[in-house]
Amino acid sequence: MGMVTVKSHRQCKPGSAVGSWHGRPEIEGTGRNATLWALTDQMPLRAGRDVRFTIRMTGQGGLWVRAKDPGGSPLAPVSGPTPGNVAYTRPGDGWTVVYRFPFAGCWHIKFHRSLSAASLWLSVR
Repeated sequence: MGMVTVKSHRQCKPGSAVGSWHGRPEIEGTGRNATLWALTDQMPLRAGRDVRFTIRMTGQGGLWVRAKDPGGSPLAPVSGPTPGNVAYTRPGDGWTVVYRFPFAGCWHIKFHRSLSAASLWLSVR
């Protein structure tokens, strides 16, 4: 899984690849010892709105999530990560997490499990 530049992610160079899964926006993460896929309820991502991510990540153990704004300051999730059976057939275990990005720019969300990590680079408008 390589990082790619996507036209809709001009502010994120490179941004995470955005595609579609059964008609819903899907983002492919970049992982180390893991694969990460995320469904979102909106695309493009907009500042000031709750954005729900349904995550599938391979690996072992629980999930820790850290988001950073374009300047590197942390952002706590509105809710989650909440484990559960998600109706999303990518490899790994499922969680949901909700973020509200307060302003536009390139946001980095890093997902950690015991021996693995993966990232999303998201352009928020």
